[in-house]
Amino acid sequence: MPDPRPRATKSLPAGVRRLSAAALAAAVAVGLSSGCSSGAERAYRTPDELCDTAVPADALEPFLPGGEKIMVKEEQPAADTSRCRVSVDGEQVLIASLEWRERRGGIFQLFGLHRGMKEGGPAKGDDDLMYTERGAVSRLKGCTPPADDQVLYASVDALAEEVGDAKAMRRLAAAYTEEAQQSDMCRGQG
Repeated sequence: MPDPRPRATKSLPAGVRRLSAAALAAAVAVGLSSGCSSGAERAYRTPDELCDTAVPADALEPFLPGGEKIMVKEEQPAADTSRCRVSVDGEQVLIASLEWRERRGGIFQLFGLHRGMKEGGPAKGDDDLMYTERGAVSRLKGCTPPADDQVLYASVDALAEEVGDAKAMRRLAAAYTEEAQQSDMCRGQG
């Protein structure tokens, strides 16, 4: 009885096999150098502001996962708080906030309230900026408080599980804080 399996086709000439292997190696090298191995690519453009507060796109980028669509939404849950929520493909991935708080308790108390700070590894910083790989809290200076003994704080929480970089978070928090110093909220107009 004849063998029902199809017969093997002729093998490719050695030159073509070498070319295919070389082409495959080049494609893998290009993919690895372009970051394709780190997960989903970004089909969206990284914003250069968080709800009217300018930040360099390259400072924000390390905290945004790959995906198709990004949405930035501002909300003001109270007169003394402004929040900017960033979502990628419908999943919230980052929150940046400005919040008036009593001076008492300070940055250390506020730091402990944020998810990114609890889950981001050991805290670094000082009395004006504390940060981890996934979150930061900073104290703004020179702002006009709505009431005595209040200080304006900025915070950034990176919520996406696959992101985290302490040096990049410090850069993002510093840029966000610097620009927030010019905000209406800081100048007593918001």
